Amino acid sequence: MKQIVIAVLWIAATRFCAGNEGLRTLAQRAAAGDASAVAQLREAGPAGLAVLIESYPTAAAAIDAVAKQKDASASRLYWYTDFEKAKAAARASGKPILSLRLLGNLDEEFSCANSRFFRTALYANAEVSRALQEHFVLHWKSVRPVPKITIDFGDGRTLERTITGNSIHYILDADGRVIDALPGLYGPKAFLRLLTGRVDHAAQIRAIDAALAADFAKLGLAHQRAEDLDDATWKKIAQLHADDAQLDAGSRALMRAKIEPAEAAMRRAISKTIVEDPLLRVVRSFEQSVSVDTVRNEYWLHRELHEWLVRTPAPKVDEFNERVYAELFLTPRSDPWLGLAPAEAYTALPENGLKRQ
Repeated sequence: MKQIVIAVLWIAATRFCAGNEGLRTLAQRAAAGDASAVAQLREAGPAGLAVLIESYPTAAAAIDAVAKQKDASASRLYWYTDFEKAKAAARASGKPILSLRLLGNLDEEFSCANSRFFRTALYANAEVSRALQEHFVLHWKSVRPVPKITIDFGDGRTLERTITGNSIHYILDADGRVIDALPGLYGPKAFLRLLTGRVDHAAQIRAIDAALAADFAKLGLAHQRAEDLDDATWKKIAQLHADDAQLDAGSRALMRAKIEPAEAAMRRAISKTIVEDPLLRVVRSFEQSVSVDTVRNEYWLHRELHEWLVRTPAPKVDEFNERVYAELFLTPRSDPWLGLAPAEAYTALPENGLKRQ
C-alpha cells in the first residue's frame, strides 16, 4: 500500500513539474512579446500568471495582459473577465467571488479614479494581495466607458485625466448572488476587515451606528445622520481612523513608479543632501484622502447597502449593480452624460457643448 501511495505521489509530482516546465516555456515566449503565449498563459489561470511573474518579473506588459490588470507586477493578482468562468472556478475551489464593477477597464491605465486607487492602495498591498489570492476568485466587469478630459495648454504641455465615476467590490457566492458590497475606496486595513468578517446585515447596521455614535462622542459633537455631515466633520472622523488608510511598502513603491521619473529617482538616491523625500508629502495627502473615503463609504454608503440587503437578501449581482449606480452613485445608465451635463445648466454654447458621434 505504501509503495502505491509513493508511486501516485511521484506521478503527480512529475506531471506538476512537466506542467510548470511547459508554462516556463510559454513565459519566455510571452516576455518576448508572443501574443499566442500570453493567451495560453492566461488560459492556464493563476498558475500561468505565477510562473510568468516568477520567471520574468520585469515583463510588465505581458504580466498585465495575463492578469487582466494594470500594475499586476505589484499585485500578482489574476482576474477573470468571463463571469461564467469565474463562477465555475468558485464552485471548483469552494471560494467566494470578489467581483469589481468599474468605469473603464482594469487592465488599462485610464480606468476610473477609484479603480486606479484600488490598484495602488489595495491590490499592491502585501496583506490584501495575499488575502485575495488565497480566499477569493477575482472578477471584474466594466459598467461603461470612463469619461476622460484632455487640457491642451498650447505650449506643448497637456493634462489628461478621468472625471467622475465610481467603483464597487461585490462579495458573491458561486451562483453570482450578492453576499456583501463594498462601495468606493477603503483603506487597506478596513478593506481586509470587511473581506474577512462575517456578514449579518442587520448586525452590521447596528455596529455602524454604534461606531459612528462613539466617534461623535470622542469628538464632542452632537449626533447627526451620516448623509448630513459636511466635509470638515468627515475629516475629523477620518483622523480617528487614520491607521486604516496607511499604505505599505508595496503601495508606496507603485506610487513612486507612477510619479517619479527614473532619472529623478537615481539623483535622489545618490544625493548627499538631507531633504524630505517629495513622495512622503504625496503619500500623506493620499492617505488622508483614503481615510476620509473610508469612513464616508462605511458609515453612509455601506450602511445603505446593508439596509437593501436586509430587505432583499442575496440578489443577483447585475440587477443589484444597476440599482447601486442609479440610486447610490447617482449615475444611472439612462443618463449618458453621467451627471456632468445637467439639463438646466446654461453654457452659452451651441447645444450646451454636447456632441454625439
